[in-house]
This record gives sequence, C-alpha cells and structure tokens, in this order.
Amino acid sequence: MKKGCPLNLAPMSSTTNALVMGDAIAGCLMKLRNFSPQNFAMYHPGGSLGRKLLTKSWKFNEKQVKLLLFVKLIQVWKTS
Repeated sequence: MKKGCPLNLAPMSSTTNALVMGDAIAGCLMKLRNFSPQNFAMYHPGGSLGRKLLTKSWKFNEKQVKLLLFVKLIQVWKTS
C-alpha cells in the first residue's frame, strides 16, 4: 500500500483514518449510552468544553466538581 509520504515511509492517511474511526465509534457509543452534556462536563471538567458546560448548566465551584467526580468514581468502582 502506497503511503502519503513522498518517500513512502511515514504513515499519513492511515493515522487520519484511525482518528476518523475512533471519532465515529465514540459518537456511536455516546448515543447508545445516552451520554449527556452533564456526563461530558463531569468527566472533562478541566477542559475548555467541560468548563463551558459546567458554567452554563451547573453552578458548582471546583471543589464541588471534584467531589462529584470522586463520588462517581466510587460508584463505578463499586459496580465493577
């Protein structure tokens, strides 16, 4: 299989394809598991998207968010 690299050494299109497949799988799983904006904010509170969701939908401070994450992790740990 010919690669995108002019020297035919470095994988270029295959890495892009892997990213596309990963995003497609993540999107499908989000729909199947009814992943909500609140879930996203809970699992990604430090990122810009999670912070945006937290400030719009929840009025929690950083300590409260960390406590919620801790509680959620304990719940997940107990069920596994």
